[in-house]
Amino acid sequence: MIFVRRVEILLDGDSFVQGTAIKGSLLVRTDTEFRCERVSVALHGETGTSSPRGTVVGRQNVVAQETVLSGPTTISAGESMFYFRFNLPETAPPSYLGWVGYVRYNVSAHIEISRGRDLSASKEVVVVPRVEPLQPQRSEDRIVLGEMSDICVEIPSDILTPGQPFLVRHMVRGDPSVRGIRLEIIKTQRRSIGDFHMEMDVPICKEYVDRDQLAYNSWSETVLTPDANMIVSVETETMHVGYVLKVTADIPWRRDRSVTLPLRVGRSVSEQSQGS
Repeated sequence: MIFVRRVEILLDGDSFVQGTAIKGSLLVRTDTEFRCERVSVALHGETGTSSPRGTVVGRQNVVAQETVLSGPTTISAGESMFYFRFNLPETAPPSYLGWVGYVRYNVSAHIEISRGRDLSASKEVVVVPRVEPLQPQRSEDRIVLGEMSDICVEIPSDILTPGQPFLVRHMVRGDPSVRGIRLEIIKTQRRSIGDFHMEMDVPICKEYVDRDQLAYNSWSETVLTPDANMIVSVETETMHVGYVLKVTADIPWRRDRSVTLPLRVGRSVSEQSQGS
């Protein structure tokens, strides 16, 4: 009889960046020696989209890799370690769980025993996005409030970097009747299942500037600092997660007016060169 105390997958890190290697080992601790046909591990990544009824549909494999570590072989009593390595594709989407669906990864191990019950283990793998160096682009728009009044909005860079402050410049021209302006970084979420399409926008960071704090006919600056863990950009065949800046004029007794500017997730080329 085989007495196996422990079969466990040990990973060399808490998370892994797109396009890098997942390294780890399989630990087998047993009181008795036993014969097995093979020892194998597999990396599996899957994406799924939530249907309007809440069920998961549109499952697709994004990664499917398997490697045989040993076999046929004899595993000796005591502790045995089997080492493995998987290369994550650059195109593998990051781990994600949200309203639009999910992206999940796991490493599983299987020990095939010819005259006994097979042994197995599984461990979730967290894939984090690679923060790409991007050339910043200036973007601007304006909220028209009357023939002689508006609110100008400018972002010196359209790059949203996890964990970094995001600068927005704004200027009021004329004398519009506003209570203030609301600045928000919005997570845009879209899911598509066949002919069904649905969208949801969720603010992840916001600031409000009262009328008395607005700058008239000169530029003023507001800094938004979203939680780094909230910024994950995902693009698959069935779901999209992106970000925009939304600036809204808070107008008394009338419908508010707003503009949106698209944002890109990454790191400025200038920041990349300074850090190297």
